[in-house]
This record gives sequence, C-alpha cells and structure tokens, in this order.
Amino acid sequence: MSLLGVNYHYVHEEGLFPYAGIYPMSPVRFKSQLIALARHFEFVSGADLLAALSGKKLPDNACIITFDDGLTCQYENALPILDELGIPALFFCSLRPNDTGKALSVHQLHYVRANCPPEKMQAWFRAFCADHDISPAGETDLAVAKQTYRYDTEEAALFKYALNHKFPQPLREKFMAASFAEIVPDEAAWCRDFYMSTAQMEALYQRGYLGSHTYSHFPLGTLSPSEITEELRQNLVFMGKRPLPFVAYPYGSREAATPQVAQEAAKYHQIGFTMERAINLNLEYPLMLARVDCNDVLEGKRPLMQVIDGKLNMDLPPSNPNLALPAFSL
Repeated sequence: MSLLGVNYHYVHEEGLFPYAGIYPMSPVRFKSQLIALARHFEFVSGADLLAALSGKKLPDNACIITFDDGLTCQYENALPILDELGIPALFFCSLRPNDTGKALSVHQLHYVRANCPPEKMQAWFRAFCADHDISPAGETDLAVAKQTYRYDTEEAALFKYALNHKFPQPLREKFMAASFAEIVPDEAAWCRDFYMSTAQMEALYQRGYLGSHTYSHFPLGTLSPSEITEELRQNLVFMGKRPLPFVAYPYGSREAATPQVAQEAAKYHQIGFTMERAINLNLEYPLMLARVDCNDVLEGKRPLMQVIDGKLNMDLPPSNPNLALPAFSL
C-alpha cells in the first residue's frame, strides 16, 4: 500500500490582501486539484484508516485530504466541493479561539503580514527584540528555515522560523498579540468570522471528519511532556471529552512533532499526522504519518509529482517518522 496525505489551510479567492502573508487556494483551483488527484489515487476517510489499523487493507494508491486550523473558509468553501465530488476529509481544529475569543498566534502572524507593509512589521519585531534583549534571528539555520517555509521569501522564512520555533512561547504570544491589536480592533468578532463555529465542528464530528490540532497551536516539541499532554487534553475537554481518534501536530516539523510528542498523543489518539513531505508505505507508526502541502502535489505551485505519458511520477521519499522512533513503543 501507499498513503498520500495532502494538507490544506486557506481555501478562498486569491488577491484579498495587500501584502504577502496568507496564501490561499481558490475554490476553483481546489476542485481542479482534487479531480487531478482522483485520476491517480483512491480517496480514503479517517474511518478507513482506523479500519486499516485493525487489518483491513487500504487501496494501493490511497490518498487522504486534510485541513489544519479549523478555518471558516474550509467549511464554507472546501466542504461543499468535497461533498459534490464524494471525497471524505479530516479537519483538524484548535479550539482556544472558540473558548476564549483570542486568535491563535499563527493566524495573528498571517493576518498582520497580509495587512501590514513588511518593513513596518520588521521594525516592530526589531524593537520588540531590543526591548527584551534578544536576537531577532536567534540561532536560526537558513537551510532549515527555507525547508520549513518553502513558499516564502528567504527573509520571510527566517522571520517566521525564528518567531515560531526559536522564540519562547510567552514572548511569541506577547509580540503577536501586540502586533495584531494594531490591525484588528475587535479580536472576538474577528475570531467568530475567521474560525469555524462549534456547531460547524459538531457537524464534522458527526460525520467522522473532525480531528484535534491541540488547544493553542503551539509547536509541541518545544514543550514539556506535561504541557504537551495538557494541550492535547484541553482540546478534548472543550469538545465534551468525546473520543477523537485523529490529531495533527501544529507546524508538523521534526522539531514540533517529535517521538515524545507522539508518545503523549497516544494517550488520547490513534492516528497522528506530521508535515514530513513523504509518502507512507505502511501504518507501522500510525501516530507519525507523513503529509505533503497542497502545493507539493499535482497542480500545486511547486509540485513534487508529475504525469509523464499518462503515468504518475513522484519525487517523494518513503516516510521515515524519526530516527529515534525504534527507541520507544506506543
């Protein structure tokens, strides 16, 4: 078997913002990409993956469609297209915005960058770092930053990587909250518009389409085991403590989705997704499944696959969950 996981974030019309920061896929392009994928893959559901853990065979070329962050545009724009084409999906939601009326820092970053001149935000960032006596770039490795943020400029990749992966979480939250407040006067109202409602998430849950993206969307690998557990547990508490077999780790990188993270996730979930750009050849490590970005597949901005003489060719390695994985057991 082989299992390709394809992940999406923003699904709405392009060109809605004055600056780079939010990179949507239009509904038209989304539908076209699904049709292209359907020529070479058989779409499977979360229920199919659970059945496969119990021994049921997956298709030879299986594909699962996923969405991170629980955005309203996914429910309103992507779900109707999926239903029209008869394609199942998983939607991974972080529930702190619904619980508190406070936006996740990752989306504060996206929205501020999309609505603020880059030089202005960089100035805010440098001033903030100076006030707290820290380096704006930390010890960021440019190659790692560019690999993590493949679709950003070099400067943007360094900035986003330093902020999301090198900054202490409290400082990251503080900087983004202050920057966001300069752009958005009513954060609670913004959250109600930007994120799925609890009723929409409940509808997804009833269809077996809902997954956890943790409560606060922190990079879990930077947290202590007890903090990881609390991020996972608190999301389920808000959903009424009901079983939720599926989880996607925020950011999904090797630093954010470590073996320790998977070990903690096993307390609550059966299947977990990283953002390792690879294809899964088995379900040996079901809590460390690889996914690719929608821009990596057919009709994406930088596809890692192409069709030659009617045959699909993929520049994707087999998933290697982590070199340290054999050292622990889930």
